[in-house]
Amino acid sequence: MIPWRSPTSDNGTTPLLTTCRGSNIVEESVFEKRMSHVRELQKLGADIRVCGSTALVSGGEKGSGYGSPVVAADLRGGVSLVLAGLVVEGTTEIDGIAHIDHSYENLDTKLQLLEADIKRLIR
Repeated sequence: MIPWRSPTSDNGTTPLLTTCRGSNIVEESVFEKRMSHVRELQKLGADIRVCGSTALVSGGEKGSGYGSPVVAADLRGGVSLVLAGLVVEGTTEIDGIAHIDHSYENLDTKLQLLEADIKRLIR
């Protein structure tokens, strides 16, 4: 567990933890449905088990998952899918990016400046 982290960072922390060896616990104490992004991360190969507002994230090696079509249901979950898509093998297509665009202007372009292999298919 990361006791200092903000509850709003959980969705961004979860894909990071999938790349770390061992098991980690993510607890959501503010919004009950904030774990909805886990199902989409599992499509990318993440080993995550959810029980109520707690997720057990079993980490592995970077790139151990595989790209897949996924859907961003909200802002934080969408950003977690972008982060996860950057570390899995293959292509990840994210639908519902309007959630991301609402708060992260030109996220794809900014990540490209960091040499991320990311491109927007529809504007």
